[in-house]
Amino acid sequence: DPEDEPKIVHRLDRHVSGVLAIARNADTANWLAACFRERSDRAVASIKDTLAVQEHEARVLEAKRAADAANATAAAAVRAAAITARPGQDPSAEATATVASTSRAAKAATAEYYRLSQMAPPSPSSSLSSSAAAASLMMTRHRTPRGAGGGGGGAPRGG
Repeated sequence: DPEDEPKIVHRLDRHVSGVLAIARNADTANWLAACFRERSDRAVASIKDTLAVQEHEARVLEAKRAADAANATAAAAVRAAAITARPGQDPSAEATATVASTSRAAKAATAEYYRLSQMAPPSPSSSLSSSAAAASLMMTRHRTPRGAGGGGGGAPRGG
């Protein structure tokens, strides 16, 4: 159902940091888009009032690119799996995803996801349905091998 698919709401400072505001469903996307459109103190206050700072939760997604020697001309296929660290659980818990690549020079890459804070769902008087999930402020660090032959040791990119 297209209504349940993630939606890009806003690209913040796209020329410098590439930060994106993404909603997990149409209701949340509409609510967040209205907040950006209004650019009013009321919208900002609404977001701040619902912000509930939680323990840092970490999620690590390890992606490994595998060469597709059998069909080097096929389009790349992506399959990702991730687990979320729960309170009391080691935040460095990992999940592995395999990416079939058409490149024989494909290298492993890692993306770390940290939930910095979470917003409770808006008040019932807002237009957002009660079934919508809470929003989260996430920080990501992308690590890819640098240099010839896969060397470079996973330098961080972005942030």
